[in-house]
Amino acid sequence: MKKSSSYSSVSDLKTRPKNRSLLYLLIGLVCQVFFWYFASPGPQISGFSDQGRALEIGIQGCGLSVVLLMVVPLLIMLLARDDPRRLPIGLGDYKFGMRAICVFGPILIVGTALGSFDESLIRFYPIPGNRIAENLSTFFLWTVWYGCFYVSFEFFYRGFLLFGTDDIGLFNCFLIQLCCCVLIHMGKPLAETLASIPASILFAWLVIRTGSIWYSFAIHYAVGITNDLAALFQRGEFFLD
Repeated sequence: MKKSSSYSSVSDLKTRPKNRSLLYLLIGLVCQVFFWYFASPGPQISGFSDQGRALEIGIQGCGLSVVLLMVVPLLIMLLARDDPRRLPIGLGDYKFGMRAICVFGPILIVGTALGSFDESLIRFYPIPGNRIAENLSTFFLWTVWYGCFYVSFEFFYRGFLLFGTDDIGLFNCFLIQLCCCVLIHMGKPLAETLASIPASILFAWLVIRTGSIWYSFAIHYAVGITNDLAALFQRGEFFLD
């Protein structure tokens, strides 16, 4: 009989080192604070004119996200003699995951495109400004780095926080990642912050159900790219050449 995807099948409590949750939560808190101040486009970018933004700054933020949200947590797990392979970083239930992408992906993408009429979102995105619309190669470069950002984001919130502290219970881990995800959106446009609540619930459920972060990553990444393209289109910057 096929083994169903479940929380316990991804993270085996019997093989998990004891008393690591407090350390992981403290490290996670520190990483989130540094991420918010130095890598996440929070309120510090809201007042920037497009001329005050730069592709290099956007790429730098993505690189810092990888370090703070993925490299540091992985190092902490290794130092704690924990096994990172117990996190949901495999393919998991790929059949259900692909079906979820086909169902939820178009819904969220269309919703994002319709939400692009919000003036605050048009002003806020893309993070590097109109520079990424200069040509297709520049836009492609940005999408590669943006993809790295979303991989690290899903790894941290739906991997490290949701499964790393599993001995405190699935529901508690779920609430922790939900609260942290919503808080990290503070300072962004209100519509996006509010949308992060149901989105975080959906993505966490999808990771728990499939045992993998890759399906939530695919949807989240597609939504992010759609958001950038829609904002550029609304500003008449699609593409400059």
